[in-house]
Amino acid sequence: MSEIVNRQTGELLDTDSIPGLAEVAGLHHEQLEELVDVIKELLADRDDAGVSDSRGPVVWHQLSPVESARAWRGLAEWVGWLRGRYPLAHQVPLCWWRHPELVEELTALWLAWRDAYTEKGASLTAAADWHGRWLPELLRRVGAGGWNLACEGEHRPRVSGLYDARQVDDQDQFTTFISGVAPLEARPINDGGNEMQHTLMQEKIDTGEARTLGELPGSPVAFAQIYWMRDGERWLPVESKDTIDYLSDAERRLALAAGDTEAPSS
Repeated sequence: MSEIVNRQTGELLDTDSIPGLAEVAGLHHEQLEELVDVIKELLADRDDAGVSDSRGPVVWHQLSPVESARAWRGLAEWVGWLRGRYPLAHQVPLCWWRHPELVEELTALWLAWRDAYTEKGASLTAAADWHGRWLPELLRRVGAGGWNLACEGEHRPRVSGLYDARQVDDQDQFTTFISGVAPLEARPINDGGNEMQHTLMQEKIDTGEARTLGELPGSPVAFAQIYWMRDGERWLPVESKDTIDYLSDAERRLALAAGDTEAPSS
């Protein structure tokens, strides 16, 4: 039987008697309740923030349908504010949402504005930087004619020949090339290294490569020496040091309570 110490009192618990095991079970229950509270707080923070108030970037092709609709509404509301606040009616046409390059430009400008005006602890000079750097730079790029924008009073169809969604000139040769660099199966995390699709994470859980911390929906997962939280159809790494320390300690204690003598150390 593994030795279990009461973290609060430092007392070595008796695991050879029924009263001692009852005390261990009570501590286990308390730890599970603490873990549930942490999970609820993490999920609440994620749900309350929403896409329009999230701290991370908006990567359009990675958003779920619900996230995409929320992001579109948030961006459209902000663009309306921008056009009404500054004399940009002729430089940012109402058909901006029909132009993918303008959508990306305005999204980046929106995120920079949020970072300057809504981010906690933002620099007092961030708003001045937004006005002096990011807004003029966007207007310069749009006005320079590099984008496929020919709209003035009304929307004009894009010149489709300027777009080509193919990734490479020869897909078969490219697949052969990258297979020699690193097998696709050996790269479970996306190229950005900051998320994993739910189907792949579920495979890791089913095979035992990943461990769930609890049995509740949305319980954190330990995989590749990283703790992950589910966000819709993707998993995101936990970055808060305090949360990582807590989950590490919780994982160790849950393993000890289950009689795992090789429980991860905190």
